[in-house]
Amino acid sequence: EGANAASASNSGRIHNPGGYILISARAAQGMVDSNISVGGVIEATSARVEGGKIVLSGDGFVEVAGSLDATGAEAGQVGGSIEVTGDKVHVTASAKIDASGDAGGGSIKIGGDYQGGGALKTASRTLVSSGAEIAASAIGQVGDGGEVIVWADEITGFFGSIRATGGANAGDGGFAEVSGKQQLAFDGMVDLSALNGLPGTLLLDPQDIIITDAAGADDAQLADNVILAGDGAGTTFTISDEAIETALTTASVTITATNSITQNADASIDFQASSYNLSLQTTSGPILLQSTIEAGAGGLTLNAGGTVTISGAIVSAGALDFDAGQSIILNSAISSTAGDVSLTANTAATGTVTFGSTVTGTNVDVTTYDAVALGAINAASLTVTAGGAITQTAATTTTGAATFNSSGDAITLTQGANAFGSVSVDTTFTGMTTGDVSITET
Repeated sequence: EGANAASASNSGRIHNPGGYILISARAAQGMVDSNISVGGVIEATSARVEGGKIVLSGDGFVEVAGSLDATGAEAGQVGGSIEVTGDKVHVTASAKIDASGDAGGGSIKIGGDYQGGGALKTASRTLVSSGAEIAASAIGQVGDGGEVIVWADEITGFFGSIRATGGANAGDGGFAEVSGKQQLAFDGMVDLSALNGLPGTLLLDPQDIIITDAAGADDAQLADNVILAGDGAGTTFTISDEAIETALTTASVTITATNSITQNADASIDFQASSYNLSLQTTSGPILLQSTIEAGAGGLTLNAGGTVTISGAIVSAGALDFDAGQSIILNSAISSTAGDVSLTANTAATGTVTFGSTVTGTNVDVTTYDAVALGAINAASLTVTAGGAITQTAATTTTGAATFNSSGDAITLTQGANAFGSVSVDTTFTGMTTGDVSITET
């Protein structure tokens, strides 16, 4: 390979039952390249309850085009551990990486550990191509699915498949994280289901996300040579609505962005038939939903560091839980047909909920750190807690209790069509001076 490179290549078979296999290509100080290429079969299958361990570790380019097998197929065995690390990591279309086990799945880490933490070396760019298969399932009667991490500090492109399912008779689905700290393109398949246990969770965690109706508008830019070269494909990456819907058929899905999440106006999401939860989270920025979302029994969770804006109707069979670091703006109706609705605006002194359309739920809870003007609300019970005055722009209907708490400011509920099962008010819950109370109902 020349004086400035360290390399390791396997195109045949390496077999070490129950043992530890390390293939390393690390360049000495001052050298500029180190490469690992695996086109054959590497096996460290389990010979005891614990599986074997396979480590591919390089400073440069690491490619897996063959098979990495750390399975535990005998009775009572669990899958082993597989780590693939380097500066740039490519799992090609022909690759099969398997840490499944009879009594439980093992651990697979490609490009880094959970959210890039821990001592494991992190890749700058990671690509899992379409056709690549990654598995850490419980393949026997009883056992939990394992853990699969796909990480990069810059860009991750994931177009392959992950399976980390529970055992046939008992056991929960596993956990999978597919994350690019700055950018992510995701259009793959993840199965974290459990026939007789709890489903697993899929975490997607880039910097900024756009949910689009197309199969990822940046997918073409994330061709192999772009992800693995030094060319950035942009600061915001896309996830298709179809990919989210597919993932929700087998597991709850958590999509986390450092900055922002935006759903395009043509990117409707429909997972009514699913019992799993969709959770959208941002660390510091807004969540903007501009199309319809139809959720199943698992419901929808929004947790934003900034403002949550709803500009497309949301209907859910499960709970709707919206939490904003700033305010919540409801330009479109939200409805939970069989669950609760929780709206919390957290910013001290300025956080509020703006009602531009109807809110429907079993138990509706509204908490703001500023005054709030309630819109049309239909609920079995309602609790409103505000740091300022509580007023109305439309009528409220409850079949049960309606409770209104204001920190010393007035409560004015004078819409003539109001209908309450019962009413309780408290204008001194923070120990401040009592405010005026005016309530009208039919």
